[in-house]
Order: sequence, then C-alpha cells, then structure tokens
Amino acid sequence: MPQRIRRAVATRPNTMVPQSRLHFLAAVTLLAVLFALVDHETLQRPEFVTGLAIAAAGLLIGVPIWWGKLPPRAFAPLGGVDIAAAAFINVAIYEGTGTSIGLIIALLPILWLSFWFGYPGAAAASIGAFVVTYAPGWLHGDWPQDGVGWATLSAFPVALSVVSVGMAFATLRYREAQRSRAAAEREAGRIDSIFRTVIEQIDAWLVVFDLDGEVIVDNKALSHLGRLADFDRESMTAGHVFEQDRVTPIPPERQALARLRAGEEVSNEIVWAGPRGRQRAVLINGRTVRAANGGTLGLVLVLQDITEVQTEVIEREESLASLSHELRSPLTSIVGYSDLMEESLEGAPQARTAAIIRRSAEHMLALTESLLSAFRDGEAPQRSSVAVREAVDRAVDMQRSAQSWGSRTLRLEIPQQLHADADPRQLLQILNNLISNAVKYSPNGALISVQADRDEAETSIRVHNTGDPIPTEQLERIFDRFYRRPGAETGTSRGLGIGLALSRRMALAHGGALTASATADGTEFVLQLPNGA
Repeated sequence: MPQRIRRAVATRPNTMVPQSRLHFLAAVTLLAVLFALVDHETLQRPEFVTGLAIAAAGLLIGVPIWWGKLPPRAFAPLGGVDIAAAAFINVAIYEGTGTSIGLIIALLPILWLSFWFGYPGAAAASIGAFVVTYAPGWLHGDWPQDGVGWATLSAFPVALSVVSVGMAFATLRYREAQRSRAAAEREAGRIDSIFRTVIEQIDAWLVVFDLDGEVIVDNKALSHLGRLADFDRESMTAGHVFEQDRVTPIPPERQALARLRAGEEVSNEIVWAGPRGRQRAVLINGRTVRAANGGTLGLVLVLQDITEVQTEVIEREESLASLSHELRSPLTSIVGYSDLMEESLEGAPQARTAAIIRRSAEHMLALTESLLSAFRDGEAPQRSSVAVREAVDRAVDMQRSAQSWGSRTLRLEIPQQLHADADPRQLLQILNNLISNAVKYSPNGALISVQADRDEAETSIRVHNTGDPIPTEQLERIFDRFYRRPGAETGTSRGLGIGLALSRRMALAHGGALTASATADGTEFVLQLPNGA
C-alpha cells in the first residue's frame, strides 16, 4: 500500500483520489448483498435505499474528476456525500437490527478524508463521525436515557475523531518525507549524471569497487589496459604486471588493488602492464572511499597510460647517464694534469691559472658524479660514527669556495661531541647539497643556520635559511629529479635539479628521512638519521 500511494501521489493524483473511494463503494455493495441474503426487510427500508442512492450519486459525480477534468481537491465534498450515505444506511440497520454495526461502514470515508485532505479533512471527518452516530436519534428520536448510554453512544465518534487527527498528522509527515526523498533522489540523480559525464571525459581508466570487489563505476576509457595486463575479475589480480625494470613480475599480493583492499593507499605508482614487446607504462593512484562516519564504502582506482612520457624520460636519463660516463674519464685526466701543473709551477704567475683549471675541472667532475649517482640504484651506506660538526664545517668550506657566499651569516648550533651513525661520504654529500641550496635560494645578507641534536632514536640536522619560503605546492616536488623551482634558471641559482633528489635517496637508504617545510622567514630542511644498534 505505501508504495502504491507514493507512486500515485507522485504521478497520478487525479486518478488515485477517486480510485481510493472505490473501497467505500465496494463496502456498501457487499453490505447490500449481505442484507439481501439474510435480512430483506432492512434492505427494503427507505433509509437503506436512500443511502444506496446517495452512494451511487457520489460515484457519478466523481466521473469528471476521474477523467481528469477537475483537480483532485474537487473530490473533497464527495467525502461528505459518502458520510451522508453511511448515515442513512446506519439508520436503516439500527432500526432493523437494533445495533449500530452500520457505523463501521463510516470508517472508510472518515479515514479517506483524513488521508487526502489533512487537518481540514480530519475536522470534516470528525463531524461526520458524530453525524453518522447520532443520525438514528435525529430521525426517530431514540436517544439514550442516562449518562452511561450517552457515553456509550459517543465513544465511537470520539474515538474516530482521534483516529482522524492522527491519520492526518501521520499522512502529512509521510508526504513531507516523500517530498524530501524525491528531492534527494533528484539531486542524487543530477550529481550522478554530472559525475558520470565527467569521468567519461577524463583520459584515464577510473574504476570504483564495492567491498565485495564488484564494480560500481567503470568509465572504460582505457579498459584495454586491463586486457593487456591479463586482469582476472574473479581473483582481482593481473598476470602481466612488472616493476619499472619491465622484467620483474609484481606478485599478486603486492599489486595495487590487493594493497588497496588490505587498507593501503597507492600514490603515483608506475608499473609496466602487458607481455614483453607490448608493454605499456601505467601510472596508478588508488584510495579508499570513506563514508561520513569514517566507515569504508569501497575502493577507487585510477590508471593512466604514460608510456610515451615514460619512454621519453628513460631515453633522456640514458642519454645523460651515457654522457656523464663519457665525461668522467677526460675530466679525471684534466684534474690530474692540472694538479701536476700547479705543483710544477709553484711560485710562478701561471700557478694561479692552473689552480683555476683544476677547481673548474673538479667542479665539473663533481657534477658528473652527481649525474651518475642520480641514475644508479644507490650504494648501501657504510655506516660509522661521524662527527657532525666536522662534517658540517667541511660542507660549509666547500660552499664558501664554490659559490658566492657574499655577506651571508652562518650560525652553527651543533655540540662538538655530537656524532651520527652514517656513511661519512654520503653524509657530507647530503650536507653539501643542503647548504648549497640554502646559499642559492637566500638573498645576500641572509642568515643560514645549522642545528643538530640527538635523542635515543635518531640524530636530527636542521638547515634553515631566511628568504622567500618555498610555496607549499612545491615542497614535495623539489625532491623530484631534474625539478627546478620557477625562476631558478636565472640568477645565481643554477644547477641540474638532482641534488635534493639524491640527498633524499641517501637519507632513505640510511633508514631515515629528508623533509622540507616553509617557515615564517624562509625554508627549513630536516635530515633524520636513525641511531645504530
């Protein structure tokens, strides 16, 4: 019944209102048939015939509304017609049987008025309940003789009045809830249409899974990647997915979807999908879809085909690595011979020229080594106890001679006895890169401070420089290989954009971390190195 009513109110009110009156007409018909079988005299009473005639007239009057010629509210007076019919039928039954069972038939028009016409209908229905109940007394003067009789007679209409008001209240609340639900469904449909239109236009394969692994949304934009990777929907794993070396298979439990289902998140992960000779580079991002209360609703996976971009990156890196390797041998020779020249010309005016050649060649050799290091997988750190203050002093000396230190001020807050568990060469390279970065991106006269401390778990080294802070959106990108901050191509801040990337990789190899943050007056880098056993 609620579904039929909801559907009718939303789509066919002109037909549903008159249809609902058929229950009363059917009840009157059944009652007439019953009395035709068991009590002919009651059926032949003028009041009963009058009641049937009024009910039939009401049916005929409702035909124009049934055809949609009039609005449903025009049907309201017919509730009074039905109550009048019920009153006459009740009089006839009371006179014939001495009982008021005819009151039961009045229930239908009373509830009908309350349901369709709210509180005004409930008021009319309450009046109708008393009219039907008191009709035998008004027509024949047969009234109760004492208070108990009046209380008994009035109990039924009073009860019906209460039911009518309750029915009107419940119906209004129900309809309001239905209107809110319909509005919410329309809004959800609008948002869903926008969402589907957007995801169909993006150049990526977006798939949303529910908690059982069933696909909720699939824009199918790059679904050929799934076929290429031999993705099996039953096991939710792919048969042809490889690491970035394009050879090492990724086991099912380490594939992106399996890790998502285990509660991990996947961010900017690059894999190669497909059999050898047909592989495509795929950038994967995945997140858990959370409800407002924090519960898990499903998983969303976004895959982008970046084969062309990745191929260009690989070719560029291979070219740079090859160039760096080819440059290293002649530069080493230049450094060696210029060192010999400097020694042999000691005291002569040309010695200064030889020294300039040597320093320039050493700088070029250092850049070449950095390039090669950026393309190698990285060497395992050979950890030992390193005096932090001594390492920082060496890095500062290198920067004072290699760059325009100018009038910048250096402040060191490092205990002399502080030692870190690190690879001495790699720690020096990290510090050299951090202090070099501080010099490049701070104005002349700026303050550069280096602080270090150690607790039970790790040693922390902070390098801070005053000047323009790094914008928030660049704080992570500065650790990408070859990334240069906007404006870094001019002025004194020249470089290849690999120092910070290489430094972070060395920090991670130590089991530590290297992070950057913007401060009120500049930028701070924090190197964290775990203490040895």
